[in-house]
Amino acid sequence: AVFVSLLSGFAVFPVLFAMGLDPAGGPALTFVTLPYMFAQMPGGPVVGVAFFVLLFAAAITSAISMMEAPVSFLTERLGWKRAHAALLSGGLSW
Repeated sequence: AVFVSLLSGFAVFPVLFAMGLDPAGGPALTFVTLPYMFAQMPGGPVVGVAFFVLLFAAAITSAISMMEAPVSFLTERLGWKRAHAALLSGGLSW
């Protein structure tokens, strides 16, 4: 995981400085620098779509895994049905 993070930094920061953006922009820089970078490379639109679809999949699976703690609490401690607990937890998170 550390190697992938370093590798992505080596790819993103040169583009960031070439565009004249502030590197303290945080995670929002993903949606600014990477589309520019994908537009400049051959096959970039395909790679860009694949990257952002996979980024969405990573985000949604992380969100689902975070719902497990409150759902488990509601089902095991309070005796709720799992579907009701999941709907309540998801609704409150939304």
